Amino acid sequence: MTTKKTATLWAAGVPTEPDVRKLRDRWPSLAMGDLLTHEQLEATIGTARNGARYRTVLAAFRRNVETDLNLVLGADPGRGLKVLTDSERVGCGVGKVRSSGRAIVRATTLVSGADRRNLGAEDAARADHVGQLANRIMQTMRTQAKELRLELVEVKRLSQ
Repeated sequence: MTTKKTATLWAAGVPTEPDVRKLRDRWPSLAMGDLLTHEQLEATIGTARNGARYRTVLAAFRRNVETDLNLVLGADPGRGLKVLTDSERVGCGVGKVRSSGRAIVRATTLVSGADRRNLGAEDAARADHVGQLANRIMQTMRTQAKELRLELVEVKRLSQ
């Protein structure tokens, strides 16, 4: 008599929800400054930290915590994940804005390097749109940065 083995296939990969639930059960409440070490995280989900599954589950866990608890889990290199303080959270956001500005410059450079003679009408319109949009975003970022610097100077003057 032979036994049939069944396997479950997931078109979008193995679901992360069961592992995220394990992590949330292990840490039902978190406070700013808490550290979740790699060893604790590995033991909870049963996956080694150097694998893709570990990174995938932690990314889903971080999104879940941010959505449900309004807390941000940042990487603490070599140690694990840390619940960011408000000051660290602002610093993280500033870094993301800076990197988005660099990404916009790279995207614009990529698009502007295309030979317009080889583009059809639709692609030329898309290239124009990217250029115009990037210019508006970068101009806004520059203007806002100047206004912020001016406000900071005024605050310093008032406090002296």
